[in-house]
Amino acid sequence: MRRSAFFIRFIGIGVLFHLYVSVRLISDAPGGMPWKVLAALLLVASVVLIPIGMSARNIEGQPLADRLAWLGLTAIVFFVAAAHLRARCDAAHRASRQLVARHAGRFARTGRQ
Repeated sequence: MRRSAFFIRFIGIGVLFHLYVSVRLISDAPGGMPWKVLAALLLVASVVLIPIGMSARNIEGQPLADRLAWLGLTAIVFFVAAAHLRARCDAAHRASRQLVARHAGRFARTGRQ
């Protein structure tokens, strides 16, 4: 596979992950519209900065390449943290629903609320 084809697929998968996190994270976020807009802007910045940071080694100027690589890696760390927290939250929600469904009959039989 050519390098450009890999990079295009990498960006496409990254955009899909960012869309998933944005739909799941921003729609459930507490707070007003300014916080949701800020979160959306941070995710858009992350979509842009991650590929730039990955391709920073091809830049001739060393200080610029270092700064762009740092920005890209920082964006990766923050995005992975947000995606991980969202996945853990989804798993906990799923487990609690299963637990309630499993024990709902027990409370109905004993008359406790």
